[in-house]
Formats: sequence, C-alpha cells, structure tokens
Amino acid sequence: MSGYLRRHVESFKNVNVTVFGDLMLDEYVQGDALRLSPEAPVPVILAKDIRYSLGGAGNVAANITSLGGSAVLAGILGNDAEGDIFQRRAAQHGISVQTYGTSTMTTRKVRIQGQRDHPFLRLDYEQSPGADTPSQQNLLTLITRDTQVVVISDYAKGAVSLPACRQIIDLCNKLCIPCLIDPKPGSFAVQGYAGCFLLKPNRLEAEQLVGYRLDSERTLNRAGEELTVAFSCNVLITLGSEGMRLFKRDGTHCHFVNPVVQVSDVTGAGDTVSATLALALGSGLPLEEACKLASTAARICVSKPGTVAVQADELLRALRGQDDTRKIYLVEEPLLTRLQESPTPLRVVMANGCFDVFHAGHVDLLTQAKARGDFLIVALNSDESVRQLKGTTRPINPWEQRADVLAALSVVDAVIIFHETSPAQLFERFKPNVVVHGEDGMATGALERAAVEKHGGQTVYIKRTLDISSSQILKLIQA
Repeated sequence: MSGYLRRHVESFKNVNVTVFGDLMLDEYVQGDALRLSPEAPVPVILAKDIRYSLGGAGNVAANITSLGGSAVLAGILGNDAEGDIFQRRAAQHGISVQTYGTSTMTTRKVRIQGQRDHPFLRLDYEQSPGADTPSQQNLLTLITRDTQVVVISDYAKGAVSLPACRQIIDLCNKLCIPCLIDPKPGSFAVQGYAGCFLLKPNRLEAEQLVGYRLDSERTLNRAGEELTVAFSCNVLITLGSEGMRLFKRDGTHCHFVNPVVQVSDVTGAGDTVSATLALALGSGLPLEEACKLASTAARICVSKPGTVAVQADELLRALRGQDDTRKIYLVEEPLLTRLQESPTPLRVVMANGCFDVFHAGHVDLLTQAKARGDFLIVALNSDESVRQLKGTTRPINPWEQRADVLAALSVVDAVIIFHETSPAQLFERFKPNVVVHGEDGMATGALERAAVEKHGGQTVYIKRTLDISSSQILKLIQA
C-alpha cells in the first residue's frame, strides 16, 4: 500500500469528531431453534447468549474510536438500565457521552437470532424524547476549534430538531468545520440540513427527498443534481451492493464500487461510512479519496455479522495492495505521492484528451507515447469539460467508462481525471519529462507547451498513422 493512504489512516488518532444524534442500544439474543411452539407454528428459541452494541449515533462514534479517532457523543438516553448499559459500552470504547433532554426509555433494538446468526425477529422499544431548547443550546459548547469534523446522525427518534440542526450547521460553517449529515427525511429536511458540507442519504432516503424512484442512471443522476442544489451541499448517495455515488457542488459526480464480498449483515454499514468519512476528511483527505476509503470500510463492515465497529488494522489490511495497483485517480495527490515514492526515478510521459469514442488511432498514439518513457499518465477530460470543448451532445460515454477503457490498456500506467478545458495546470503539478500530442494539436496548445517546457520537459507531436478520428466515426454512425 502506498504511504499516502497509510499515513492518513494512521493520522486518524489526531482527529477529533463530535457526533450528535439518536442514541440506541442494540441487543442480540443468540440461541438455538430446536422445535416449533405447540401454541403456534413459530420456532422456540433457547436463549444462550446476550450481547450489546452501541447503535444509531453511538455506532458512528464506536467506529470513530475503533478506527483510532476521538469521539464526543451527544444525544438522549433514558433513565433506565438500558441507558446504563449504553454508558458502560461507550466508556469501553473510550467515547465521551454528553446527554440532554428527557426520556423515560432508552431506544433499544432487540434482535433474536438462531444458529449462524440467522435472524428470526426484531423488537423495537422506543419513546419520542423531549429535548428542551436550553439543553440543546448547551450542545454548541461541544464544538470547539479543536473539533475537526461534526457528524449529525438523524434516525428520527427525536434527538435531532430543526433548531439544533440549524445552530450546529451555522456554527460549523462559521468555524470552517465540515458537517456531515446522515439524514432521515421529514418535515424539516431542507430547512434543517441545508448548508452542511455533505449529505449522505441511502437510496430510499434519497427517493423520499426527491419524490420519485431512483431506478435508472438517469433518475439517480437527476436526483443527485437536484439534492446538491436544494441543500447547497455535496451529496453522497449510498446504493448498497451497487456502491456509492458522490455529487459535488461544482456539478461533477463520481461512482465508487468495491469488489463483491460475501455479505453477512448490512446492519450499521451506513454508520461505518459516516465515521470513516469524518476521520478521512479530518485527516486532510480530499472528498473523493475519503469516499473511496469509506467504501472500503463499508465492505469490511458488511462481511461481519451484527453491529460491529471496523478496526483500523482491518482497514489497513483491506487497503494493502490497492493503491499500488490501481490506475484511475480522481485527485492528484495520491498519484503524485506514488511517483515520489518510486524506488527508482521514473521518466514520466503524459497524454491528454477526451477519448470519448475510443478507436485504433488512440491505441497507436498511446503505444507510441509509452515508448518515450517509463510511466504513462493519461489526463482524461471530465464530462463537464468535454461538454465545454465539444458541445452539449458530448460526451457519448461518461468519464467512468472512458477511464475504464484507458485503464485496461497495458501501456497506460495511470489515468487522472481533470475538470478544466486545458491540462496546463496538471502539467505544472506533475512536471512530466515528455508530453505527447497527435500532430493535429500542433496549431494549438501554447499554454500547455509553456507549462511543460518551464520545468525542462518536451512536447512531442506524433504523426497519425491511421486515418481515423472520433468525429469521423460519429458521422458514419449518424449517416
């Protein structure tokens, strides 16, 4: 694993996160189902073991501390035995719990399980608590300049109110602290959540927020774009086995998918994503890289039964080998680090383009480019920059598919997505030894040439050996 992500995961120990939200106790009753009841055709469970885990916002905090960070947890607990159990479990995790409001009952979810964690039944115990305004005002004292990230984990159990949300988000924005919200759509959703740094609904919650089904690429992208505008924030929609899609305020989006694993239990996966995102952002990772890390943590979570916090060493093991072998990069820093940490100096070659309708001419260009150095980086235009260059009908293929095609070529060592119409800034950052263009680029690109030559690099124009272009192919198709 490259030092880039390893250093960030190891620096989680320096990140302080404040978590606000609904506190729950998860109870697991494990037993054997040996016979059917004579009273009704239902199994009789012989209880053998009972264990407890922190649920709701408590599970977010538990994941934060198990990953090495520090967590302050604020919410409402009942004055009962379950509340005492919650406090003891939180203390075992090293979590500082600050309670407010009143409730006679701690929210509790009891899961009855048979052999091999087979679920039979879930019982929910809950009572809507009352949270008075003075108590919630005191919550703002938990956000200080030592707080790197704030998470609001709303399960609609009454601990998160409209005034509290607004005060927390406004203070975070004032202090330049990212505020992440795991929402529960309700009457105050837009008013309460607007202006946060990142909203993280799952598919169902996103459907409830926009009012229609997310059953296609078109509706998913439409919903993400609508939510970023409505809430004035970045939006991450989690899609279960289909991964996660990030919609940024600048209009760009990207998708994150992990290798398929044997799913044991999806309980708490969303909380794991929230915790990992918070720590990653607090450690200084860009949002896209933070989402990748959170996706990996979620894969670990769903492979284990029950509400289980992911450990830092598990995340490091899962990452091992990923960064050194991956080819597609959404931001520059990890690729720059990979080049800097190479055991031997590399002669870096760069090429750039839209590569929208991929053809043999592209293969020839990239093959000749790789022959001029050790490490070939292809700078790929994002969808928005393609539209600016080619018009509103392009690209034909989204950047994810274009990047996958390029990454499949053995001559390509890395693909970096960029959002400007010119790659000049990338050339300034990467300082390539050689930049390769097709001969049709000779008439343009003075800015790019200057950026390359400024650091001692050279620009090479390769003669086209095949009379073929994307525009010609599209004209033939349209004809």
